[in-house]
Amino acid sequence: MTPEQRISRTKKLVASARAVLSGNIGITVGVFRLRNNFDWLDKKLFDEFPVFEEYASKIPTEVPVGSARLEWNLSSLMKNDHILKELEYEYRERVFKACIEIIEKFS
Repeated sequence: MTPEQRISRTKKLVASARAVLSGNIGITVGVFRLRNNFDWLDKKLFDEFPVFEEYASKIPTEVPVGSARLEWNLSSLMKNDHILKELEYEYRERVFKACIEIIEKFS
């Protein structure tokens, strides 16, 4: 990875963390975005910030996330949406703390 690519990917990581904290994106989408940033930037970040992988692993495959939700009808979405709501409640503080750490470390 070139230094320019590293800078760009680091900025995307920080922007994703800020978007979660500010509420511009939801926790679930933010978790997936941050994990994607880790994948591109440095896979060691998965170990440094395990809350994101832990959160993502708790989402059953039958629960749509992100734009996949647009393909589901409302009754199907609502049937399983409580799972995301409960996960977001359970992990909110830990995800926010990790986002703050990311911002502080990489800004």
